[in-house]
Amino acid sequence: LPLGKRTIGSSKSVDAGWGAGYQVKDKDGFFISRSFNPYYINDDLLLEFKSYFLLQRAILGESNSFRKKHSAIYSDNETTDIDFLDYFALKANLFGKLKKWDLNLLLNQKTFNTYRFYDSFSYDLNLKRSLFLREKKENNNCLNKNSFDENKEKLKIDLGIFSAFEKDNIYFANGFKLITDYKFKKDDFFDKLNLSLDFGNFQGESKLDNNKLLNLNRYGLITKFENTFRIFSDKDNNENINEEYIYSSEVINQGISLKSEIGYGMYQYSNNESQSLVSIAVGPQIVIGELKGKWFDYTSLSLIPEYAKKNGKSPFKFDDFNDSSRIRLSMKQQLYGPFIFNFSSYYNIDINSNNYGKFENNKFSFGISRRAYKINLIYEELPKLFAIQFEIFNFGYRNSASKF
Repeated sequence: LPLGKRTIGSSKSVDAGWGAGYQVKDKDGFFISRSFNPYYINDDLLLEFKSYFLLQRAILGESNSFRKKHSAIYSDNETTDIDFLDYFALKANLFGKLKKWDLNLLLNQKTFNTYRFYDSFSYDLNLKRSLFLREKKENNNCLNKNSFDENKEKLKIDLGIFSAFEKDNIYFANGFKLITDYKFKKDDFFDKLNLSLDFGNFQGESKLDNNKLLNLNRYGLITKFENTFRIFSDKDNNENINEEYIYSSEVINQGISLKSEIGYGMYQYSNNESQSLVSIAVGPQIVIGELKGKWFDYTSLSLIPEYAKKNGKSPFKFDDFNDSSRIRLSMKQQLYGPFIFNFSSYYNIDINSNNYGKFENNKFSFGISRRAYKINLIYEELPKLFAIQFEIFNFGYRNSASKF
């Protein structure tokens, strides 16, 4: 894997130099990508570039990623002939520290053809600043990075500022958030509480009328409490990664856990419309095997029913809460050696839904898992995404350990 020498020092995940993927909305299908060595603006700010050659667009000689020139911004895309400069696209990511703020700015340019610049650019900007942090932790020198490895407590409160242009069904948005995260781990219990307050102005497509753009203020509250109770486990939490772990970057915690979630969300809009949702989910997760053997030595299965009750509706298309009760299914299975198959989906159990009795949002992956890296082929039903994913582990590990 061609890793630039400075990329290894980045706090972000490391990308391979070359990649390939499939995305319809902006890239018209299959593409080839090339990541370049990041550029350090200063010691705290880093700029990354990724260029794309849109293979399927170039072969077909047409595109369905742009609306007609001088048309309304909510208009549907149309099929158009393309020029040579339409074969290429670019993504840039600026991230790091800006004084006391964490900055993340993602820029997308889906063509270099100046004729289509009216519908080719988008950005997603997030600024975050820590207001309060308290952390208690029982130190150990374990190489195991699983969330169950150590007893700990962490409370974090952040202030966030956001802005977006041409993102999904949002034309323009800006606002701020107050985000609270609390995590507590003690032996076989793991609790997580997230609470987010936000206020912003949004211009986006109407849910009821696709030919209408709404401009509304919105304030909201989103909170979720998660609990994991490990009913049974045969693994000692102090076990370290050793030479037996050739297919995993972390110690596998076998056993049975009970997962539960309680969520509440509320949005109020400046046109006096509102929506709220209460959801409850409870179900088991079973992990069998240590991913050390060559044949079927790891199985992870979770089956979690989720019940939802919704009041009201959103005037926007992009933020309407899902109100269908469903069963969340997730399965991960070793087939042979490093070859792992993964599947996740939602099974709709809401008798009032048009999708009752159907699997929704199916995701598949098949790949190679090793102690130092993973390579996965991924397909997501929504938003019809096919990609090749590379993951590389343990660059940030600084403790000393014996060689193996």
